[in-house]
Amino acid sequence: MLDPLQLFHKPFIQDEGFIEKDMRKQAAGIINNYDFDSIIIGTSMLANTSSFEASSKLNSNFINISMNGSDYYERDFILSYALKNKNIKNVIYSLDYFYLYQTKSNVSDYYFLYDDIFINDFNIYFSDKFFQYIKNSFLNEKKYYSLEYPNEWFSDTNNSVRFGGLENWFKANNNNEIRNVFNSYILISNKIKNNEKISLIDIDEKIKLAKEYIDKYLLLNIKEYENTKFILVFPPYTRYEYSGWKQYNQPNYEIHKAIIRYIVDKSIIYKNLEIYGYEDNDFLDEIKYYKDFYHYDKSINSLMLDSFKNKTNIININNVDNYISDSEYRALNYNVFEIANQLENYLNENK
Repeated sequence: MLDPLQLFHKPFIQDEGFIEKDMRKQAAGIINNYDFDSIIIGTSMLANTSSFEASSKLNSNFINISMNGSDYYERDFILSYALKNKNIKNVIYSLDYFYLYQTKSNVSDYYFLYDDIFINDFNIYFSDKFFQYIKNSFLNEKKYYSLEYPNEWFSDTNNSVRFGGLENWFKANNNNEIRNVFNSYILISNKIKNNEKISLIDIDEKIKLAKEYIDKYLLLNIKEYENTKFILVFPPYTRYEYSGWKQYNQPNYEIHKAIIRYIVDKSIIYKNLEIYGYEDNDFLDEIKYYKDFYHYDKSINSLMLDSFKNKTNIININNVDNYISDSEYRALNYNVFEIANQLENYLNENK
């Protein structure tokens, strides 16, 4: 049976590989047919984390099924399915900022891969992509991606050329979408310069909604699977990003702080929970480690694994106050204008 997503079996005659980098669908095949006892499940923030390196450093057998832009709601379908069908020792999970807005993406084209009804998995092959799957398989156009990190993006030169500093951002191919991002950050810096801030009106309600989102789509699994260790990590975005929250978008920063405290408080109840953060580290100030205001170099993924192994950069009830105080000071005092001015000069010179 032709099964390009390997939902029902591994390849019979060819090497193991994956036709689909879209982990929202491909993860089902990995969970169903591959041997592992630990999972890396995040967004593009964890996509470059080597499952082999994680296995070596954390003494487990990891797979990485991180999905670009995946919110907690859609990850919950896949993580719950894996926890139910495998004996999972460890889960590494990125605490991306989706709790700010309680994002819930449309899962209608793949959710059925993660229910208990085996027969409906065939429906994926009657989707719009079905004939492309057939074509790729029969015409040997299948692309293979290592199980080490099948959704990695660091090897794409469109991404890798941007690391090393702002000058490399400017040398790269910056389409209108990227230019619009530059303009948005310039706009925020101008608002900061004019001492404008987004109001904190209804902040208590916003924090309440963020906590409920965390409860429903993450903490329920942590509570149910008490023999599984959950390693939750706040991705280290650039300092510029956190400073934009602190100095202008106050609600974002207050919600973020509240969620850090909330999850740390939960770690007192749930002994299988560890939380890691890096906002008190200097490397967030170094643009050379980033290709944009969010995505960091692969070396940072290795740094995080070292943290998990050595229990450094862990946030717990004993240090959370100092962690937040230090992080907030850095965000408040970071000079956003230096980068914004360079962005503006670049755009003016390259109209």
